[in-house]
Amino acid sequence: MMVTRQGQLARWATAMHRGQIIFKDTLAKQLCELEAPTEPPLQPSLAEIHGIHAVLRDDFDSNLQGALDASIWSNCSNCEVGEQCGVLLYGKAVTFCEPFGERELITVALNTSTASVLQFALGSGSCRFSYSDPSIIVSYRLNNSSGWTTLEKIRAPTNSSTVVHLLTVPPSCKGEAVYLRWFQEAALGPNGYESCWGLDNILLVNMAHKPTLLEDNLDPPDTANWIFFPGATVKHACQSDGSSMYFNGGQGVGHSYASTRDIDLYREEGHRYWEEDFESPPNG
Repeated sequence: MMVTRQGQLARWATAMHRGQIIFKDTLAKQLCELEAPTEPPLQPSLAEIHGIHAVLRDDFDSNLQGALDASIWSNCSNCEVGEQCGVLLYGKAVTFCEPFGERELITVALNTSTASVLQFALGSGSCRFSYSDPSIIVSYRLNNSSGWTTLEKIRAPTNSSTVVHLLTVPPSCKGEAVYLRWFQEAALGPNGYESCWGLDNILLVNMAHKPTLLEDNLDPPDTANWIFFPGATVKHACQSDGSSMYFNGGQGVGHSYASTRDIDLYREEGHRYWEEDFESPPNG
């Protein structure tokens, strides 16, 4: 390990196989960046409805036109897709910054019969926040109903943090044609809303299928296996055998992670793969 002129740490790597030197004193960074394959990275679409493992999923980056996907969203009032408030989780989000008028986002009719959990990220990012703006209401409406039923009432962001919310889908919210809505109550003062807020990585989990195994060689990746993987590109990297999820973090790129679909890890009594009792001293 050495310090470069720019003051960064450089790590050197040496590899041997059965006594034969494969490479010696090579910068570890070069092993990832100086790869032979030069094909462009894959950019799988993560926007869909009625998928195998997601009733609804949208990362707001998959629509190349930079707008809301009309096959997922039926209405959006005073909203904009982009990075108006910087990065909430990763890339673009749908943001509400107009001080006057209705703030609302509504899905198309969804078959939620097998839905279990609604997940979404909400925050103000780099935009202004407020301690007095009204709450944001997440609600649903059945196709044969005229009114909205509240799932959750969330306080408008009071800081720059992004919070991931998980809401259980109740039996009353399940049906063959259900609409979901994010709606901010009307502003009380003459100056309208003080803050901006946005939504990112919205997911409605489908529990119709409960796989017990996840296996993927990423050539190409099965997007039914991977719900979201912000910050990753799928390409040959770091001497991978075929494609890999490659994370090349940097300043201001947002969060980097990969999340899988739900997997049923239940095993019959007497069959255990791993267990840790955190009340006892760690094993090993």
